[in-house]
Amino acid sequence: MNRLHRVRGVQRLHLGTTFPRLFCGLTADMADASQWFARKGWPVDAQEHGGRGGLVSDWLLRFTDLTGALIPYSGLGFRLCHEADVHNVLDLENRPPATTSHGFGWYDQYARTLNSESRSDIIVAFDNDTIVATAITFVPGQQSPAATDIPWPGSLNSNVGGVTIN
Repeated sequence: MNRLHRVRGVQRLHLGTTFPRLFCGLTADMADASQWFARKGWPVDAQEHGGRGGLVSDWLLRFTDLTGALIPYSGLGFRLCHEADVHNVLDLENRPPATTSHGFGWYDQYARTLNSESRSDIIVAFDNDTIVATAITFVPGQQSPAATDIPWPGSLNSNVGGVTIN
């Protein structure tokens, strides 16, 4: 642990996962999911599994297509963060449990991402008009603040990115 704290740019450590399985992947119903992948350099044709985009086509999903009782469909919607969402995203990141001593809020990371050209790297989950969860997606080598500020994925492999969930 002490060695990790000495790595330049590492400001917080979290072992394990905070992934609540709310975001299982980019939903196929999200109108601009294919543009998200294309912007990252991964053109996807979700209709065709043998051609372009086969490696990431399994990341596109429809919750209602899941078999069994894995996740009951709750009516949540997902979209890329819009300019009108900025205040609500920061508000969500600035209240408990994200701000408690055991919370892992990423207010600073969300603020940097929202104030950059990479706002669309943030995905919001909403129920009616209320944002109930957020995620920052990033790919090393991109100019997004998250890819720059979170150094460990890039140390694994140049193709490794990540998702921060709150």
